[in-house]
Amino acid sequence: REILLTGSVTFAALASSFAYISNTFAKLEWEQGLAALAIGLLLITVPVIMVAAVKLHRRNISAILEASGWAINARMLLTRKLANLLAPIATIKSSTHRSNKDLLNNFSNKYKPMN
Repeated sequence: REILLTGSVTFAALASSFAYISNTFAKLEWEQGLAALAIGLLLITVPVIMVAAVKLHRRNISAILEASGWAINARMLLTRKLANLLAPIATIKSSTHRSNKDLLNNFSNKYKPMN
């Protein structure tokens, strides 16, 4: 009984807040609506970027491994040796040929849509 009562009160509160937000957005002009949406996204993304930057600066990869499904609870520092093992620098052989030719241009000219 208490779960049903709590769920219905929660649903009513969320519906009321959604109605208020949609009513407020309906009164705004489109420039103001875009600005409000951009500010809302910034409020979410800026702290996430700051936390990620701090974690990367500390070179702690345990949070990344935990998010990937690995069960590592201890702090795991990314040493230079481990970084080279996980992401080695690619070597280009001297026999490799590089071309700056646009291959998609030939493809798009060959298959033009019919009008």
